Amino acid sequence: MTIANLDSSIAFKSSGAMNVPRLSFSSSLYVNMPFCFKAVYKLSVKFLRVSPLKLRKTSYVHPSIEEDGKDEEVFSVPIKAIRTWSVGNGESIRVWGDKWLPSPSTFRVTSPRLFLHDETRVSELISQDSATWRTVIIDAIFLPHEADLIKSIPLSLRRPEDKLVWAGTFNGLFSVRSAYRLAVEESRPSNIGTSSDSSRNRRFWKLLWSLQVPHKVHHFAWRACRGILPTKENLLQRRMQVDGCSDECGEDVESSGHLFWSCQRARDVWQCTKLKLKFDRTQVNSFFDLLWLLLMSDSYDEGDAKLAVTLAWAIWFNRNEVRHGGNRKSGLALVQWTRQYLQEYHEATRVSDTPVVP
Repeated sequence: MTIANLDSSIAFKSSGAMNVPRLSFSSSLYVNMPFCFKAVYKLSVKFLRVSPLKLRKTSYVHPSIEEDGKDEEVFSVPIKAIRTWSVGNGESIRVWGDKWLPSPSTFRVTSPRLFLHDETRVSELISQDSATWRTVIIDAIFLPHEADLIKSIPLSLRRPEDKLVWAGTFNGLFSVRSAYRLAVEESRPSNIGTSSDSSRNRRFWKLLWSLQVPHKVHHFAWRACRGILPTKENLLQRRMQVDGCSDECGEDVESSGHLFWSCQRARDVWQCTKLKLKFDRTQVNSFFDLLWLLLMSDSYDEGDAKLAVTLAWAIWFNRNEVRHGGNRKSGLALVQWTRQYLQEYHEATRVSDTPVVP
C-alpha cells in the first residue's frame, strides 16, 4: 500500500463497541480510496464528520460508516505520525528533521548539528561508487549509538529511490491490526497525563543539544544524563568487582549525583565558579537532576549552562586522569582551565564560520 500522499488519520471505535472489525475494515477502505480526506480525527469526538473531496458521485461508504457510528466515541492514529523513510539512494531524506533511523522512540537523528546545514541529505553519507556508508564521516558527526544505527541500515547497489513506509509493521506495509494497536496505545489515559512531561523532556534535550560546546562535551552530557557513565555505582550494578567508594572523599558510593554535586570536591569546584546554584542536596540524586534544575530553571542562562556542562566534563576528565596516575587539579584550577577551554573553542568556531573572500 502506498501511503506517501495521505494526509489524514485512521479512526477506530472504542474497544468496547460491537462493530470494531467492520469499522476497522471501513477505515482501511478510506486509506485505499483514490482520493484523500483532509481531516484529522481527534480523541473523544462523536464520529467521522468528514466529507470527501468534490467528486461527481459521492461514495456510499462514508454515509454508511457515519450512520453506523453515531454517538460512538472513537480514537485515532495520525498516519503522518507513523510514516518513516526507507533509505534507498538517500536523495529525498533530510538527515535532520526526517524520520529514517531504525529507532522506534523517535525515528529521528538527535545528534547535534554542528557543521552541516539544515538540508543535508542522507545521500551525502553514502559512497555512491560502492553503495556503502561513509563510516569515517558518520563516526565523526553522530553520537556513537546513532552512528551504529545508521551503519546498520542496509544499502542496495541498485540505488533505488527512497520511499515512505508504515512504521507500525516490520515489513513496512499497512495493516488494520497494526493501526488499531497503535491507536489503542495512543488513547491510553497515561499518555494523556504525561503529555506535558513529554513536552518538557523535549525542551530539556533541545536546550542541551543547542549549547555551543564541543561535540565531546555533548556526548559526555548525554551519557551522564542517561546514566551510562562508568561510575563505580554503575560498575557495581554490572557485577564488577570494584571498590564502590568515591576516590575523592572515600565516604560515599560514587554515583553521578555524588561525583558531580554532593561530594565535597564537587562542592568546592562549583563554589569557585560563582554560579548561583541554589539547589538543595536532596534535590540532586543524579547528573540528570542537576542538569534538569539548571536548564529548566526560570532564571536559565545559556552562558552559565555552557560553563556548568563543560565543567562537569572537566571533573570527569580529571577524575580519569587521576585514576591513571595524573595530577588532581584544585577546584579553582579546573574552573580556570574550563573557562579558557571554552574561550578557545568559541574563537576557533568563529574563525571557521567566517566566509573566505576570494
